[in-house]
Amino acid sequence: MVQDSPNTGSLYDYLYIDKERVSALTAQLFAMGVITSVKQSSQESDKSQAKANLKIPFVSAQLSADEAISRTQERMFDSSWSLPLNLLDKLSEDGRIKRDISDAKLGDLVLVSGMMKLFDAEMVHTFMPAFKKVTQINMKNTKNQSEKNVLKAQLTNLENAEEMVKFLPKSTQIDFADSDGNLIWMSVDPNNLTIGSGDIALKYGPLIPSEWHVIGYIDAYPNDRLDNPNAPYPSIPNELKNGMDTLLMLMRTLMGRSEESYGMTPLMIFRAVS
Repeated sequence: MVQDSPNTGSLYDYLYIDKERVSALTAQLFAMGVITSVKQSSQESDKSQAKANLKIPFVSAQLSADEAISRTQERMFDSSWSLPLNLLDKLSEDGRIKRDISDAKLGDLVLVSGMMKLFDAEMVHTFMPAFKKVTQINMKNTKNQSEKNVLKAQLTNLENAEEMVKFLPKSTQIDFADSDGNLIWMSVDPNNLTIGSGDIALKYGPLIPSEWHVIGYIDAYPNDRLDNPNAPYPSIPNELKNGMDTLLMLMRTLMGRSEESYGMTPLMIFRAVS
């Protein structure tokens, strides 16, 4: 199978493509490497006959000659969008994709289908001050003391949350539930989304409708299960680093992967187009 001739009969709408990882895998699976563009050349020729008169002393002659006009046309094609489709075909052809996530080991490529929601932590960083300001205005304008107390408690919670958010990474996350009820957590590079996360939020809110397909690496089990629990995992005699373990677990609990979710690094997220 050649890269510029995908054999699939399906049409796909891509929401996310990790271009670097897709290219790295493609370069390993195809001997020619990654094709970035295709050039097609064609040539047409027209012939016409021309006559020439020769005047030589004592000789009068007429010669004919063929005149050839050649036209060359070149067309360049962007093959970048064929790259994920060629990779899907090749991985499927080689039997490298697992369909059952429960049988997957860490590092396996798995294809899952289901529903998803998106969470953009950067929006939380951006809008938290605005939420707090609106609550302050409402608290100032209300005359009812009980309502004022409720708003005051909300304001306190917002202020505490704002302090916590300052220390959290500005990641774009996807929570996914497959057709078997398995939960999967993914962090994606917003630059690789084909639709901006802000536009997704304005159109759908948190839940993105339709059935989506994700192919990616499994890199974490639910409930922190390990492939090899007896392996010599590092134990560092450093109080500062060990003290950070608790903070990192708190960060994960607040805004990261839940204990019930698999961890996945997605290569591409797409849906079928009829």
